[in-house]
Amino acid sequence: MSNITCPLCGSAVTVRQFFDRITKPFCARCGWNVERAESSLGNKATPSLQGVQVQPIPDAFLQRIQSLSRPRRVRFRFTGAFMVVVLIGVGVLFGFVFYELARSNAAPSSLKDLTPLLPLVFFPFVLGVLIVPLLLKEKRNRPLFQDGEVAAARVLVQRTVARRNGRDSQIDYEFRASDGQTIRNSEEDVSRKVFEDMLIPVFYDPANPSRCAALCASYSKLPDA
Repeated sequence: MSNITCPLCGSAVTVRQFFDRITKPFCARCGWNVERAESSLGNKATPSLQGVQVQPIPDAFLQRIQSLSRPRRVRFRFTGAFMVVVLIGVGVLFGFVFYELARSNAAPSSLKDLTPLLPLVFFPFVLGVLIVPLLLKEKRNRPLFQDGEVAAARVLVQRTVARRNGRDSQIDYEFRASDGQTIRNSEEDVSRKVFEDMLIPVFYDPANPSRCAALCASYSKLPDA
């Protein structure tokens, strides 16, 4: 369990997770998200945002980001690093097991020759599958985090989406660019702490506001904020 702040009244709200499924949090003080939480339990459609009459409270973290001078300092922090270490450890064990089988003549001679190389093949494969696509995405969004315009985007919908490797939190958000355009986008929330009605920092290219990235959808961090 972890805590978030109610976007309407600022009270502490508990976020509960059952395995990889995120349940809808709600505020018992002001009633934020109560209908959505009840609907998610009943597997009904999520109520629209139009029923919310109170304006969300600007988050202190968002205000600090808006006050940062450019270029902003950006750091990459991969929260899945522990899982990578575990997989590498499994790969080492896997390699040693086959190596011992080869030494004990339990494996064919052709496999005996290749067994010591298995960990060397397994490690780059795991790191490539997990890390390379992630690094490419972070590299593409880094200029936005450093020099892009920042807007307070309002989260319209949060839902749990089934993937091949588990379940992800998907959010739809909306913000108004400096030229008056209203931009909508959908991204994965890697923090798993963003829900309807919250205001989140989104960075965008002023020349092309549809080119945008939410900070909660990235492993990049702004240490000065």
